Amino acid sequence: MKGGVDLFIAFSGIDGAGKTTIINAIERWLRSEGYNVNSMKSVKGDSIYCNNFEKIISNYKKTYSENFPGKYGSIILAFKLFQESEEIKSFSRDNNIILMDRWKLCHDAYSSAYLLNSKALKSILDNCIEPDITFLIDVNLSVALERISQRDVIKKQETYPVLYRAKKRYLQAAKEKNNIFLIGNSDGELNEAIEKIKIIIIKYLGNHNLVKSV
Repeated sequence: MKGGVDLFIAFSGIDGAGKTTIINAIERWLRSEGYNVNSMKSVKGDSIYCNNFEKIISNYKKTYSENFPGKYGSIILAFKLFQESEEIKSFSRDNNIILMDRWKLCHDAYSSAYLLNSKALKSILDNCIEPDITFLIDVNLSVALERISQRDVIKKQETYPVLYRAKKRYLQAAKEKNNIFLIGNSDGELNEAIEKIKIIIIKYLGNHNLVKSV
């Protein structure tokens, strides 16, 4: 890949697909195999950038008595993604593997779900690093919604209509790109999905001679 890491793996899928659980399992496995692994989450909701953006949204609503325009919000958050992409390029090459929870495919899918796609947004996302591998965790909407219902806080994007449209865009993207691996998780059983992902990663590591750190 282009940038300062040797293998960049992104995990995508609708909210409730099991991305974080799967990433944690893959990270533990790769570390146990002796690889240098960094697990990251793009555009973290608790970051300073996102917290400041929330202030802007709140102040806008107080001033104009209406919601902040979604098309601008999508672009602002995409720029944060671009900043993270530039940071990754600056990493030193030391047999690094990055596991990214969400990336530009996620941003594209949810922007599409809200009908917020634009040429400006596409331009920003196109300038972000393309992962070597993207795993798209595909899960039944009923399973995703059941998992979401058990969370303390349910976000506005975690509703059936939004998840349905985002999933539709994800599946379309999986047909368009050959570096997106569709990992079925229809019944919510994550162990099978994890094993499928391991097989694909093992094949990639073997083909690219990535050296273990220990």
